[in-house]
Amino acid sequence: MSSVKQSQILSQRINDLERRLAKYEMSDMPAHKQLILKAADELELVCGQASVILKKDGTVRIRAKEFEISASGDVAIKAGRELKLKGAKISEN
Repeated sequence: MSSVKQSQILSQRINDLERRLAKYEMSDMPAHKQLILKAADELELVCGQASVILKKDGTVRIRAKEFEISASGDVAIKAGRELKLKGAKISEN
């Protein structure tokens, strides 16, 4: 099957899914224990000025106007190589 045909089929499936989802408010949808979204190359979630991009090579990009991480327990950040923090001001406690 040609990539053009595959793209057309995928586009149609996405349109069908969007039509079905448009019928529901998210609060009306039943809760599931697990939701898995799979994409062969890249998955992007977008809401206004915020986005999350997952790439097949393992790259994750989060873009936002503001970004907050909170946890009731420990937070661990591990880097296999360099960890960079950039900002006009970086504060500690």
